[in-house]
This record gives sequence, C-alpha cells and structure tokens, in this order.
Amino acid sequence: RGVWIAPVGKRAPLLAQTAASGLDAVLQQEALDTVAHGVRDPALRVLVSGPGTFAARTRAAIERDARWLTGISGALVVLILALVYRSPRTVVLSALPVLTGLIVGVATVSVAFGSVHGITLAFGATLIGEAVDYPSYVFAQRRPRESVLEVLARVWPTLRLAALTTVFGSLALLLSSLQGLSQLGVLSMVGVLAAGLVTRWVLPALGSGANLPAPRPMPFSLLGAGRVLRRGAWLAWLVLAVALAFIAARHDRIWDDDLARVSPLPQAVRDLDLELRQNLRVPDARYLMTVTAASRDAALARSERVALALEEAVRDEIGRASCRERV
Repeated sequence: RGVWIAPVGKRAPLLAQTAASGLDAVLQQEALDTVAHGVRDPALRVLVSGPGTFAARTRAAIERDARWLTGISGALVVLILALVYRSPRTVVLSALPVLTGLIVGVATVSVAFGSVHGITLAFGATLIGEAVDYPSYVFAQRRPRESVLEVLARVWPTLRLAALTTVFGSLALLLSSLQGLSQLGVLSMVGVLAAGLVTRWVLPALGSGANLPAPRPMPFSLLGAGRVLRRGAWLAWLVLAVALAFIAARHDRIWDDDLARVSPLPQAVRDLDLELRQNLRVPDARYLMTVTAASRDAALARSERVALALEEAVRDEIGRASCRERV
C-alpha cells in the first residue's frame, strides 16, 4: 500500500523522485538540504542514499580535495621558484601565464557548457600547470645583459612545439562523448594556448626593462648525473625486464574492472545504499543475463527455457537453505 517497513521493524523506507536529473550534483545537493531541514523531530534520524546522493557527495569530495591539493602544490611551486630566482618580480612573471591560461580556460568552458565540473577544474589545473615551465625556459636560458625578447627569439620554437603538442593532445578529450572529458579538453586546449601566447607577447613587455637576477645554479651537475646514469644503464634494462615479467605473471589479476573502487565515497556510504535498497525489496540490477538468438521468437523461447532453469535453481537453493536451518 505504498509503505515499506524494514525487516527489523524500526525503519520506514521512503522512495523519493527529484524533479532534477540525478546527474545534476548541484540540484541534488539542494534536494538533500531540503530533506535535512524538513525533518524537525529530533527523535527521527533520516538516512538518504541513491544516485543523486552519490553525485552530490562526490562533487563535494572532489571540490574539497581539489582545493587543498591545489593550494599545497601551488605553494610548493612558488617556493621552488622563489628559491631559484630570488626575485619576487620573477616569481610573479613566472606565474602570470599559467594563471591567465586557467582563467581564460574556465571562462571558455563556462560559456561553452554553461557550468564547469569540479573534476574538470581539478584535472584541468594540473594539465595547465605545465605552463609554469614556459617562463622558466626564458629565464633559465637568459644570458648576462640579454633581454627577454632576445631570449624568446632563441627558445620560442621549442616553446611553441611544447604548447602545440599539449593542445593537439587534448583534442582527443574534446571529442569525447562524456561532458566532463569534453570540458577537460576545452580547458586544457584554451588554457595552454593562452599561456603560450602570454609568454610570447606579454612577458617581454612586462620584463623588458626589469633587472632580473640570474637563476641560482642547481646543486648538482646534470651532465655529471647523465654520465653516472649512462654507466649504470644496464640497471634500467634490468628493472624494465623485471617489471615486464611481473606484469606477464599477473596479467590475469593485475587489472581491476570494479568501478566502485574509483569512487571517492567511503565504503560505509555504499553499504548504506545496499541496505536501503534491500529494505525496499529492490532487485539487484548489478548483474544481468542476456539471451541472444537469430530471431526475436527464438530469443523469447530461449529466454523462457533459461527462466525455468533459474527458477528451479532458486528453489533448490531455498530448499538446501531450509534443510541447513532445520539441521
């Protein structure tokens, strides 16, 4: 009669359908807030689950992680630039292309798609973060009394190649049927392209008259490290051979196809969802059986035979379970 009672008798499950799509995490969060504020009896405890809940909580978890991870990584990058360049002006100029690319990329995605997904912003900021290296190519290659424009004349072909490979590499994401990946492709392409243009045309205008100090030399010699690694090249081949042997020996167990493992939600949330579905007597649709045949009638006939076999197997299992209980 439209009312479900859990087997323990202390829980009354309710099924609610939102007007918004279950994939709209923002509106699903509003629905969750409405439910939380609508129950005013302190004696009642409300547990909510479902695809909409997963979408809202996943969005919140990704945004939370993206904020503090981006803050930590950004602080580390600024610290490295400050130690190497020893000049606040140089650090600001180094950060200008990547910040411009991120702002332009987010604005473009917002105009093209109407909103920016949290995952897009998190991964897009990581991809565009490579643009912080563009000014480093200029400042690290700068000779005494050489202007930024003169340095760019030498290194611009390399910078241009680095930017274009990233832009065209993101084209595959742009053509994806998933909106999140398409947003990531647009953000990466536009952001990296904008960062490259800022490095080429804006950076010389801002740093042309500045007395920028030479970067601090590295605490080790790259040429010396290369010679050492060259003498120990056999070790790299040995590590590669061991890795390939390990993959070949565990090729049937090394790959994980369980999508639930990539979810940022804890196991307790997923267990609650399964428990509530069982309270509602909802069928477990995680596993499906399909029947194929040459024609529709043949498929129907075959499905009937399969259904009879399944029913018989269920009856046998119920009978064995009943016998175990009596014993």
